[in-house]
Amino acid sequence: MRATDAERALVRGTVTTYFEALKLTERRFGAGDVAELDVTRARTEVAATESEALALDRRRAELEHALAVLVGEPASTFQLRESAWDTSLPIIRAGVPGTVLARRPDVSAAQLSLLAAQQRVGVAKAAWFPNVTLTATGGQASTDISDLFKWSARAWTVGALLAMPIFDGGRRQAGVDNASAEMDAALARYREQLLVAFRDVEDQLSALHLLAEQAEAQGRAVTAASRSTALSNTRYRNGLVSQLELLDAQRSELRNRRQALSVRSAQYQATVGLVRALGGGWDA
Repeated sequence: MRATDAERALVRGTVTTYFEALKLTERRFGAGDVAELDVTRARTEVAATESEALALDRRRAELEHALAVLVGEPASTFQLRESAWDTSLPIIRAGVPGTVLARRPDVSAAQLSLLAAQQRVGVAKAAWFPNVTLTATGGQASTDISDLFKWSARAWTVGALLAMPIFDGGRRQAGVDNASAEMDAALARYREQLLVAFRDVEDQLSALHLLAEQAEAQGRAVTAASRSTALSNTRYRNGLVSQLELLDAQRSELRNRRQALSVRSAQYQATVGLVRALGGGWDA
């Protein structure tokens, strides 16, 4: 929204500049210094830039309506006033611990799934133990324990063993194997989610680094384009260059200024992306 407001102000300011150039060209045309073609070109630039300003008005209205939905208000009654885009980018401190990624919903969900799978493995392995009571009233040992080991040797024959619950033709082993496989899958998903989280952080950090360099280069381009426009305007007023040269310089300055705004907007969006990638910020 702030980037759009800044761009609207820039484009509307350019419309004013073009309109002043149009009036100058019309005066020179009336005095016979320039041809009608120059007047037509100036009018074209004014109209085309006005059209771009109206497109930005429409874009702002869409953003305003989207914000209305986020705050739960009707779009027709919600209004966000224009204000200066004077906030500075936050400083990202060094040494942010990787543990902050545990706050991400996707990482937390994968972690909990892994813990649940580990619990299921424990349950499956516990099914191997005989179903006997270990303690009795008063903290004494249960008679089930002594009965278990008082069985005669005949009770440990193959037929008797197969009749016991723990000898079930491999069902319990299959349960352990299945739970172990589910834990392996959960571990793989958890590892993958961690890799995605680290990639998201790296993407935004790389973007911020490169955008800082791009902003610096674009700033130099804006300075040069502004100087070129000033020189072309002076030479045009003195009749030393054609209107085409002035229009070309003005278009170049507008294009570079809008590109600078785009880069600045991308820096802020990358910062928001980093906050999201870190699960809410870089404070542990």
